Amino acid sequence: MLHDGTWTSSGGSFKLADVLAFDFLHEAEERLKSGQTFRYLEIGGGWAGFRTEPSAKSVNVAGLAKHLEQHLGRRAFLHITNLTPWHTELPEGVTEHPFVTAAGLSALETQGVRRGTFDIIYSQAAAYFEPDLGSFLAAASSLLREGGVLIFNFRPEDSGTISGCARASGLILRKSINAGGMNGVVIAFEKPLQVHRAIEAESAAAVIDLSRDWREEYRQQAS
Repeated sequence: MLHDGTWTSSGGSFKLADVLAFDFLHEAEERLKSGQTFRYLEIGGGWAGFRTEPSAKSVNVAGLAKHLEQHLGRRAFLHITNLTPWHTELPEGVTEHPFVTAAGLSALETQGVRRGTFDIIYSQAAAYFEPDLGSFLAAASSLLREGGVLIFNFRPEDSGTISGCARASGLILRKSINAGGMNGVVIAFEKPLQVHRAIEAESAAAVIDLSRDWREEYRQQAS
């Protein structure tokens, strides 16, 4: 096992994304129409809808794969993680990564997945009981491309930890909803473009410089 930790399968359902009105299929189509690739990672995908004959209308990884069939393995790439191997055969362009938990996502880098790879990283339930939220968010941020989105759910009592770890990992809040019950808080973070981070850093530096100028002027007046 590459990383010990709590794990639960989402079964490949996109229900949490629906709660945030986030359409994975639309995102994929927009990327492909603009001549780019589309890369998706689901944590704890389970069967991901592949146990039965998938339909392009299925709201799971299998349905997404069916809809993007002509692009799979060339411009569209779908990845799922599981605690143990669930699949003996998957379509070209769909990859299972067994023995990987939410906190252990960095293990994908040892399996040929580069940093800054994914447009979307999604988890329904797999991150909910994860005790090492810091490692999860840091690894997810590393694997996201700039402008990429991370969607998952967590327990409301972990809100402070999530906020702090996301900020430390360079992620910005895009949307969140308290769905209640075992769904907890459903949240979407975005990895900002480098130019946005540079602007924020310049703004922060300007505030510091202004503060220094004000203090120097105050000292001169006082003397």
